[in-house]
Amino acid sequence: MKSFLVVLCVFFAGVIVQAKDQIIELKSTANGFEPEKIEVSSEEPVILKVTRTTDDTCATDIQVKDKKVSQKLPLNETVTINLGKLKKGEIKFNCSMNMFKGALLVK
Repeated sequence: MKSFLVVLCVFFAGVIVQAKDQIIELKSTANGFEPEKIEVSSEEPVILKVTRTTDDTCATDIQVKDKKVSQKLPLNETVTINLGKLKKGEIKFNCSMNMFKGALLVK
């Protein structure tokens, strides 16, 4: 019985696969969001780590409308935004004035 349980545990351990997060570093600069276009997989959850590096920008916040996210970006502080798994296509993000834009290209 004991060996059966060991075999069963080994079998299920091989079947269970944990998704790894895709951690995306994003900067808010005087030029806008950098990088502006980012390719990600639809298979793993996406986490944005956004840092505003200047006061010389209107991108003092970030909005991801498809995910109902609106987040302030304090100067020189990294803000973590967990977007989860994304559907294939394009997920756009922008500042509140819609002057600076970018997109996650979900494959």
